[in-house]
Amino acid sequence: MASKIDTLRLSLVKQDALVLSDMYGKDPFAHIPKLEPSSALQLQAFITPPVDFEKATSKSRNKPHYLLFIVDVLKRIQLMGSAILDRTQFKINNQISDNFQSIISLSETCLNHFEALVDDFPSLSVDSFIAELTAKVGYLEKQDIAQQITRAMDGIINENPLYDSLFEPFIFHPTETELEFLSNHAFICAALWNAHFIIPHKLHAKHSMSRELRRISTTQALWHSDFGGYETYEELIQDIEQYGEFSKIVFYLNKLYKDDNPRAKKSKGGSGSNTPRPRIRFIKASDNITTNDLSIDGTNIQLVRTIGERSSTDTESALDLAEDELTDDEYFQESDDSPTYSIERKNLTSRQAISHIEKANQFLRDQLTNQEFESILDSLEKYAHAITSKRNPLYASSAVIQIALSLCTGNSLNKRYRIRLTAEEDKLIQKVINLKADCTQVYLPLTYKYLSGIEENHGQNYRTDKFICYNLPNRVQTILKAAVKVWTDAKANLETNEGSLTEYSIYTNNQTLKRLFESFKLDQRLTPEFVQQAIQSTFFNASNGDFWSVSILSGTPKVIGATQLHYTTLANLKLFEDYQKGIYALFREKVELPKKSSPNLFIGYGNPIRPIKSIVQKELTHISSFVSTKLDRDPMSLATHELIDLVNLIMLFAETYSSYFTAIRNVTNPYIGLQSIDHEGFTIITDKVIQGGYNTRIIPILEPIQDMLDYFEHYTVRLIDIFRRKKLAKWSDFFASNLEPEFKWRGLVSPNKAFPGYFLISTELIQKKGMHSRLKLIPYTRLSALKLYEASGHLNNPLFLKLAPNANRHFLRSALLERGANPEYIDEFMGHRHFGTESWNLVALFNQQDYRKAIKAELQKIYADFKVPLPFKPISNQVNDTLNSNYPIK
Repeated sequence: MASKIDTLRLSLVKQDALVLSDMYGKDPFAHIPKLEPSSALQLQAFITPPVDFEKATSKSRNKPHYLLFIVDVLKRIQLMGSAILDRTQFKINNQISDNFQSIISLSETCLNHFEALVDDFPSLSVDSFIAELTAKVGYLEKQDIAQQITRAMDGIINENPLYDSLFEPFIFHPTETELEFLSNHAFICAALWNAHFIIPHKLHAKHSMSRELRRISTTQALWHSDFGGYETYEELIQDIEQYGEFSKIVFYLNKLYKDDNPRAKKSKGGSGSNTPRPRIRFIKASDNITTNDLSIDGTNIQLVRTIGERSSTDTESALDLAEDELTDDEYFQESDDSPTYSIERKNLTSRQAISHIEKANQFLRDQLTNQEFESILDSLEKYAHAITSKRNPLYASSAVIQIALSLCTGNSLNKRYRIRLTAEEDKLIQKVINLKADCTQVYLPLTYKYLSGIEENHGQNYRTDKFICYNLPNRVQTILKAAVKVWTDAKANLETNEGSLTEYSIYTNNQTLKRLFESFKLDQRLTPEFVQQAIQSTFFNASNGDFWSVSILSGTPKVIGATQLHYTTLANLKLFEDYQKGIYALFREKVELPKKSSPNLFIGYGNPIRPIKSIVQKELTHISSFVSTKLDRDPMSLATHELIDLVNLIMLFAETYSSYFTAIRNVTNPYIGLQSIDHEGFTIITDKVIQGGYNTRIIPILEPIQDMLDYFEHYTVRLIDIFRRKKLAKWSDFFASNLEPEFKWRGLVSPNKAFPGYFLISTELIQKKGMHSRLKLIPYTRLSALKLYEASGHLNNPLFLKLAPNANRHFLRSALLERGANPEYIDEFMGHRHFGTESWNLVALFNQQDYRKAIKAELQKIYADFKVPLPFKPISNQVNDTLNSNYPIK
């Protein structure tokens, strides 16, 4: 039955397409009365995705002609136009694109023309299309209708960035509630289309937007909201932003409408965002219907689409599933010869893909067994000793060498990389794996390009090596020695015969590797891809569950490995120990760790912008000493410029010092108010606003840090009071209500009426004729604070100025990992997340209580090693009472 309907559908589309092509050629709007040629081209470009019908129908997916359902598309344009023009005042502010208004007005003229042709060309209208199919096959169930319409559209909806909005959603016999839903959906789609016309070059993520437009058709907020009455798009965005389901749509609106959108700017020293994809809710088909239920409402589009939740009458097995799981037999109706491309399946597949990613990222990896790994080694060793009999020994030996080294590192067997034989005195070559000629050691290059410029910072903030030297296991040495001898002889023979040098390094290609692996006659699951993944998983487990070691060894970042690489620089011993554990798990051999070239030289591996702890400690100690001396004096006796320097240094000290135990990002006013810390010493941090707070996290604030912040607040209020008495500022001047727009979105906390948090003061006063001089306040950022510190003349070590704005985060992630902290807890503390490992994910394996206990204990150890004297001393109660009575905090 399904096959017959498919054939009829394709036949119907082809027949209509051929006749219409004869009538209109490639331009369906060119011969419509009263339509200017320029207008016809404009509408054609808007409504017709670039699909070649003759080529498309020859493919298995049977993509349709671009004239499919053109009547319904034109009605959809009318609905969008009505929603955006009737429910907003944008036209007053000239925020409706002229192109969009023109298309809206053109659609009515064209609609009248094409509606007259519907009887002769059913594929122009969904309703007529279904009626024609039904007339030929008889009874059609609702899922059949959904399937045929979706398959008819399949291939079109992703060809144009916003084309989904022209088809979805479609509802038969809309009720008053459904009409409101359709209008809300049309309104948001119209806002996106209008944005696209205003700034077309900004719409790059076309496929993800198409998915999002399909997803929001299941969003409950569309059924209960009343969007409208806006004068600016900022008001619209602010209104829909309150619904978490629209977070991705808000992102696109911001991206398209705001040239200066701060979310599109990467913070200095950061690694970019790891933005999660939205979850996709399921769409469940309801009871069957017949074609007698179909009708056209002149102002709406008709197509099967019902939105439902699981009912209490569902089977016991279905109710026993997790909330976001579905049963295949309930939502897939598919025969062997005709797979179903239904609307339901499109959404479900997307949602299941997210679920699959989440489960994969809970570190549930399939492992190689000892027997399987031994079988690979045996096959490789046997082949290595028989290479001389092969037709092309040079390529065969190259493949053996690459596979042998991949078994020690997890390097991809599908990626070409070069291996160079080096003698003891040879200089190591970058971007090449340097293998010692005696096959006892290998030097892996750190080829990953760090985000902050590895060459510029190399050796200044942290001493890092460019190569990692590993001792190879004996079993691999045996294989390599046999292969290297053959390779050397074959290379020399080739050079003699050809009379010229060949490639100086060992390399092979994917086909040779694949053929070699297939020749081993291993179990079918032991593919090169699986073996590579299993070896990387072994090193992942050996490192206690952090992808950093895997990325360094294999040269291939996985999941959030790139972010971890950016923020991690480890002592060489830690990395060698991880490698040693991994080799033992694979080979049952314990390789020796390489010796340091100098016992006093500390060298790490990773991003060289990790700060040297002693530089930070010494400079903070220097600042603390200077501030302490000034605070011992009567503040009223200090000159204005001394007071300004003192305040800026206090801000720099308190923020820098506390950040090395909190991992706060480089945001404006990154202050943690004492009132926001609970009785157990934990607080919520939202220092990176993506996806409605996806990066929000809970972190501990150690008691000594709380004490320091308490002293800091008292002294700051005391100094503000001095400025007030000197008539240089008012209390309200010190709050963040007047920050520049580009800083507002990055504020860590909302303005606190009790305490302003961190701020800076310009060394230049505001001078106005006939008025007292006033302080010029500057929003606090680490770069601004360092510039003022440098200008003050109190700087002790210039290297302190060269620290990255997120140096504290580089330090903390590395220090915690070196101490053996749970990498999953480290990522949670840092605000780095994999799908499925979020602390708030109901199906995740994350242990919140253990996280709190473990991360707090590790931070206390780091604090104990971070020796910096505080500049603050407890203020007497008498002074506190004086301040509180003379200077009310409101």
